[in-house]
Amino acid sequence: PAPAAHTLGEALEAVVWACRRFQKTEGEIRRRLVAWIDDASTVFGSEAQRLFCGELRLDSELAETLGRGIELLREGLLAELPSWHVPRENSRTSLLLRLLRDIALHRDVLAERLDSPGISLEAFVGICSELGPSWTRRDLEEVALMAETSPERAVPFAPPVVDGARLVRASELDGYEAEFPDACLAPFGALEALHEAIRGKSRVTFAPAEVVAAPAVAIPEAAVPAPVAAPVAALSPVPVVPAEATATAAAAEAVSAAVAAAAPPPPPAPPAVSAPGEEAVAEGDDASEASYEDDAIEEDFDDESEDDEGDEAHEEGADHDEDEN
Repeated sequence: PAPAAHTLGEALEAVVWACRRFQKTEGEIRRRLVAWIDDASTVFGSEAQRLFCGELRLDSELAETLGRGIELLREGLLAELPSWHVPRENSRTSLLLRLLRDIALHRDVLAERLDSPGISLEAFVGICSELGPSWTRRDLEEVALMAETSPERAVPFAPPVVDGARLVRASELDGYEAEFPDACLAPFGALEALHEAIRGKSRVTFAPAEVVAAPAVAIPEAAVPAPVAAPVAALSPVPVVPAEATATAAAAEAVSAAVAAAAPPPPPAPPAVSAPGEEAVAEGDDASEASYEDDAIEEDFDDESEDDEGDEAHEEGADHDEDEN
């Protein structure tokens, strides 16, 4: 028969704590379980004992429960397996140093409450949560795993029991190196910030870099071009004329009109005098036009006379013919 739900749930929770404690990532464990399921020749009991007992140091009962659950539920057990995160060593060290700095800054409040060799995880999270929302439960759990009671006394498949007194000692001057000698190299500035907090010199983790102003350079006046005045139209699209200027312009126009009315009329222009040559040319032109008109009248008169003579000759010829008849 399948194991009870609560028993399988407790076994899976124990796997998560053991993996976080021994730095086993979720991806690595899931890949191994999938390989068991895909291989038809897998003996789940033997594989479970090798992984859960040999590597994660769980007891045989939990390993047997997990082996039976994988064999019966197969992919269903993967869906029930909780998720977890394993940060890198430098990230864990940075979290530890940041908590020690906060303890040093608030020693009067936290030192007495944390000064105990065995604090449950829930009590530890409750105390440190008062430091503000920047501390999440997962971050505090990572610090608890680093500062738990000695591994010989720790239960691999259970939540950690925190050695609070160790954290208080580490928050004192030169205490971090003594209490956590196996911690990896501290990130840049984190250990210095802890030391400053211990000495009471600073309450800021990383001080902002000081901004140094560039030296002023003297520029000779001759090298600086004179400002170019903008056109009046560009500065003031709609000119505004003061009232006094408008009244002065109206008075000036009135005086100009009065002076123009009082002035005498201008003298008449002298008659145009033609040059002697021009008068002779004009008289010659008039004489030519008159002679041309006389010649035309004489020609018309001669034509009329000839017509009259022809008519008279024609009438005489007609009368002579009648007499002969």
